[in-house]
Amino acid sequence: MKIYLLLFSIYFLFISDLFSQIKYKDNIQSEISSYAGVYEGYLDVSLCCDVYETSFGTIVFYYDGESLKCLYDGLISDHLTIDRNIAKYVGEYVEGQIFGKFVKSNDDGFLYYYEETDEHPAGSTSFLKKIGDSEMASKIFLEVEKELKEFEEFGIQFRKAFVNKNEKELISMINLPFYDKREILNIKEFKHENELKSVIRTMLKTNLDEYSFKYQNSNRSFGGLYTIQGDLMFFYFQKIGTEFKLVYITNIFG
Repeated sequence: MKIYLLLFSIYFLFISDLFSQIKYKDNIQSEISSYAGVYEGYLDVSLCCDVYETSFGTIVFYYDGESLKCLYDGLISDHLTIDRNIAKYVGEYVEGQIFGKFVKSNDDGFLYYYEETDEHPAGSTSFLKKIGDSEMASKIFLEVEKELKEFEEFGIQFRKAFVNKNEKELISMINLPFYDKREILNIKEFKHENELKSVIRTMLKTNLDEYSFKYQNSNRSFGGLYTIQGDLMFFYFQKIGTEFKLVYITNIFG
């Protein structure tokens, strides 16, 4: 019985892949700048330790005059190369793995290749429809690039205030209301500055890691937030207006 199920699964995947090849035609352009644009659809959201969830998001391809740059669901990706209409990963562990293909159906689009999981067997794809042109892609990409540099500068100031145990400076970097989410069943809310001193003193017991990063926009728990991690807790930041603010903390497991 198991053999029949296995044969059926292989046959189903073969038919699905064949159907995809028939449904989508390769969109091969002489100029890669033609691929620049904003593509929308379902894609992978990386969680932790090779675990993924599926969510609705965007992939932006920006042409800078020399090459295509990729913004994957809010994150700048430097690990892609374009060969004809195929986007491939470059890197020590993923060299040559297909990221996706520029294709034509009823509309121009990008055929994204999911990471292999129980939900998405090897070769599973998702069609992302092109919803924006190169001008929109340029605007989105450059805004994200600018914000990332601003956060790097903010992070330097935050770490400096942290190392110097400058409570006044740290308070100015905290958004109100502020949330302590280290105990998921006992989330604490702080609405006034004079309530923050005790939680700041607790925060200062943490040793900060050098590493910081941004979550994908479609992450259901931390979408678009920046984080600086420590050995006792994680710190989450959001751009509010023109400034970055610390919005909450969690334990080291998020």
